[in-house]
This record gives sequence, structure tokens and C-alpha cells, in this order.
Amino acid sequence: ALRDTFRLFNSKEQKELAYLLNVGVENEIADVHARFSANDSGPGMISKMHQVYFKLNGMQWWNSNQKIGVARLLAADLANYANRSFDNVPMETKRLLELYDIREAEWGLFRGLDMTAADGRKYLAPEVVDIADEAIDSIIVQRTGRLDVTDKARQQFRDDLRTKISAYYMDSADAAIPTPGARERAIMNQGLPRGTVAGEAIRMLMQLKGFPITYVTKGLSRQKAMSGYSGV
Repeated sequence: ALRDTFRLFNSKEQKELAYLLNVGVENEIADVHARFSANDSGPGMISKMHQVYFKLNGMQWWNSNQKIGVARLLAADLANYANRSFDNVPMETKRLLELYDIREAEWGLFRGLDMTAADGRKYLAPEVVDIADEAIDSIIVQRTGRLDVTDKARQQFRDDLRTKISAYYMDSADAAIPTPGARERAIMNQGLPRGTVAGEAIRMLMQLKGFPITYVTKGLSRQKAMSGYSGV
């Protein structure tokens, strides 16, 4: 895992793949420091200081590369299963795909797609979802009941499928490398507005609590749901 992380640091091909998987933009927007609630009320200069601090101590680089590694692993994993029927996909993977509304109909569309990336390996990246019209028309007709499938409907279907795949990778990366989201910030701030005594007090008290809260909401809760699904 460490070798893969450091190899990604100077790999142009892997950085390009990261953008294809939609997890390579985090450093560009410099929001890795958003895991700390302190930036919720920090003025522009303080927020900039956070950004520089996390960049200098290596946290920004480390988290970004770790997320890229997770997404790359998942994309390669799905590519390995692409020629299987949906019922033959491992149960854990199948359950996660269903959470993003990727089911048997969508899964069958991946069969036969060219998934080879610049490094010579196969990845199921959102950009490979360039499926022929005739392959998706039957699905659209079945779901909408309309026989006249338009180009707009086809494009919408492709865009939605790309979004589902991207969301699967990004959410999984955020769970593997704990990154607080809106849910975690709501727990931390309890809905108290910034600029009020109570709001600023709770933000002060909850600084750096994003890690344990995210571990519970995205880590433990995910495993609990998985155990229930598998009947364990």
C-alpha cells in the first residue's frame, strides 16, 4: 500500500486516471482541510493558513493519494467482474452497487467495453460509459414506457450512469480515508449558526472531532449494514 502511494506521487498516468475517476480534483480545490470544523467560520486568511499548513505537513498529499489508491482499486475490481453476470458479482460488491442504483440492467452494459487505461490495466472509469444507442434504448423504454427514445434521453441515461459510478468511488474513498461531509458537520455543529455564542462555542469544542465521528458514521455504520445484508 505504501509503495503504491509513493508511486502515485510522481506518476502522470495515475494522476490522469485519478481525474477520470473523479477523485483527483481534491488538491486542486484544496478542501482536504475541510475535515476540521474550524474552517466553517474561519475568515479567508485563516482558511488559507489551514490550506498551507496541511499542504506543508504532507496531509493534503497523503490523503489525496490514498483516496486515489482506493478509487483505482475499486475501478480495477469492477473491471475484473465486468464480464460476469450481475448475480455472479461478489455479494458485498453487488450490495454496494445496488445502493447506487446500479443493477442487472446497467451492469450488462459494461460487458465488452474497452476499459484499458494509459498504464495498460483495465479500470471501470465513468468515462468509458460511451454505450451504443441500441444497447440502452430497451432499458429506457422499459423504465419510461415511451417508445420514442430521444437523443436527450440517451444522453441523460449515460450521464446518470457516470454519476452513479463516480459517486460509488468517491463515497468509498471518503469512507476509507475518513472525510467528514454534511452529515458529520451537522452532528458536530448541531445546527447552531456561526457568529452566535452557542455556535462558536460548539465549533471550538468540536474541533478535530470530525475523525471519530466520521469513523462511526461512515466506517462502523457501513460495516454494520453489511453484516445485516450478509445475514451474519
